[in-house]
Amino acid sequence: MSDRSTVDYGAYMPARRYMDCTSQEYDLKTAASEAEKGSAESDPDAQYLLALFLLTGSGGCEVDEKTAMDLLEMASAAGSKQAAILKAEISDNDPEDQKDMIRLRFLGEQRDTDACSELFSLYDVGKRGLVRKDHAEAIRFYTNCAEMDDVHAQDVIGFMYLMGKGVRKDLDNAMYWLRKAADNGSSSAMYHLGQMYDQGLCTGKHPMQETWMHSSHSPAYAPCPARNTATKGWLPPSSRRPHSRDTPRPSTSSA
Repeated sequence: MSDRSTVDYGAYMPARRYMDCTSQEYDLKTAASEAEKGSAESDPDAQYLLALFLLTGSGGCEVDEKTAMDLLEMASAAGSKQAAILKAEISDNDPEDQKDMIRLRFLGEQRDTDACSELFSLYDVGKRGLVRKDHAEAIRFYTNCAEMDDVHAQDVIGFMYLMGKGVRKDLDNAMYWLRKAADNGSSSAMYHLGQMYDQGLCTGKHPMQETWMHSSHSPAYAPCPARNTATKGWLPPSSRRPHSRDTPRPSTSSA
């Protein structure tokens, strides 16, 4: 994972390190075991993750909805925002939508890029009857895509840092992600970087500084007025395997 974490949510790394499908250490059985250990020590994120394992019957766990809901209740009370969101979504949705959202979220927590992109789209704008708008949760998932060199994700996250949307306004992080996107050919990232230099928001020189400043005055580089990503056609992820764009799909032996 990158050190450019967008949201400090008390991640329980002993379990999450084995849930990362982009890592050679990816092993859901080990992740579930670590989550169980952390849960026994009342770690809120470990309780949230163990609840996901119990709801999906993954990592060698049997489905146990009652224990999972008890864990989500405890984690929510201890301050886990992710547990509170999942608990609310289970309460708000019918059984089929519950199942699909749980599976999608579980894939997202494994840093599956397709799932993270879908979750960003859902939380960025909200979807009536399914999820509530939550920019912080949107950017948390989409950062995984940005770290996998997804230029659109880099552009969007940089802009969200620039505007303070879903995260605290942070010009350093805005510059970091917008430069990544610009290096990958994003015209809107070039436009925003040029504006940042024009307005004196950036310090230090950069070889592309003059090009970016020129871009900020060119209509051809101006981004579309609507910065939100419209929610794409949402497909239930029940048959989806976690994967990233740049790593092989993990074998089913660890699921």
